Amino acid sequence: MENWPLVCLAIALSVVAAALILSGAWDAIREGLRGPAERLVADYGLPGTFIVMVLAGTALPMASPLIVAFCASLGAPLLPLALIAALGYVIGLMVNYGLGYFLGLKFVRERVREEKFEKLSSWLDKWGLGLVAAFALIPATPLETLSLICGAFHVSIKKFALVSYVGKAAQFCLFAFLGSELAWLVWD
Repeated sequence: MENWPLVCLAIALSVVAAALILSGAWDAIREGLRGPAERLVADYGLPGTFIVMVLAGTALPMASPLIVAFCASLGAPLLPLALIAALGYVIGLMVNYGLGYFLGLKFVRERVREEKFEKLSSWLDKWGLGLVAAFALIPATPLETLSLICGAFHVSIKKFALVSYVGKAAQFCLFAFLGSELAWLVWD
């Protein structure tokens, strides 16, 4: 089993989370985080979210849907939050797209594992922009890597940007709603 380190890490994190909750330490941690988190959202708001999403779209490891849910849980306006987050994310994707487009297939192949490159290229050839739409809608898919490949293959930039934006906006609307509706689970 090649994923055993991740399985062990997941088990360890689950045990730690359970211990924190059972010991009552979670309440102290939550209260300690709430004030700074609220100030962060209040101080930087939608422009801060936009900047974070630009970075997330360029393949920095960030849980962008969870960031949107977090901001919504602290009172950010849902629709503007989702639309601005999607715009920032797609701008980040366009950086990747541009790298693939201008630096070419050789550049992309040097930076993407061969197995991943072959699989994504094959899927892109088979499903086209439908693959981009699916990856934009579904969290934790390698949309950032796909944007590099789309650039290298000179997929229509307008279509790529539009499909990515619509998919991410829909995903972020859902996560903003969930963050807003489930805030009481975290903060109360």
